[in-house]
Amino acid sequence: MTRAITHASRPTLVRLGVLVIALLLGLLPAASSAAAPDNATSGWVRAATSSIAGESLRFEALAIPARKDIWAIGYIFDIVGGAIEFRTLAEHLVGPRFEIVPTPDRETAPAADFLFGAAGTSASDIWAVGYSAPAAQPTATLIEHWNGTAWSIATSPDPGANGDDLLAVTAISANDVWAVGARQDAGHFYTTPLALHWNGGNWTAVAVPTPAACTGHASLT
Repeated sequence: MTRAITHASRPTLVRLGVLVIALLLGLLPAASSAAAPDNATSGWVRAATSSIAGESLRFEALAIPARKDIWAIGYIFDIVGGAIEFRTLAEHLVGPRFEIVPTPDRETAPAADFLFGAAGTSASDIWAVGYSAPAAQPTATLIEHWNGTAWSIATSPDPGANGDDLLAVTAISANDVWAVGARQDAGHFYTTPLALHWNGGNWTAVAVPTPAACTGHASLT
């Protein structure tokens, strides 16, 4: 399956996605004083999330390595000095609510870092992926890792001549993690599938075929 993506579909024009993804059936206590039972099946309950005054927070994915060990990731955007900035965001379920945990940003003035996918194998092994958009430069893959204590940026390849975007990740084991998205080799409006693999020591690019009938707008999500 292919999906057309262009700059117009990216977060600079606010990418479509789940606005509030921190809602889980029967897993989270309600934001009110009453908690949902563990075996609740009657419907969804709302989980309280943290916010930052004057800034907009957007959640894009969840990582759930264990029951009630839940991370929500995405990005923060606001206007700083007349320019819009995007910074990475991670919130962790602590008791009845999600709390913001500091994440590093690669770009500065204006920041342009996004996280779109998350996955983990344990409480000390969580991955979040997205991309950075340096001013007047091609986009670059952005992979961050939680080791149980802090988030850090991992070294990741950028095989696309004109940019690389990561949109999702899955963690099969601590030594087998896949991140996927799109690469741009023939201009910003021509994308082909991108896949990166973690073998426990390094992230490497893995060749992915492009559908024969595709006109050049293919990505993996």
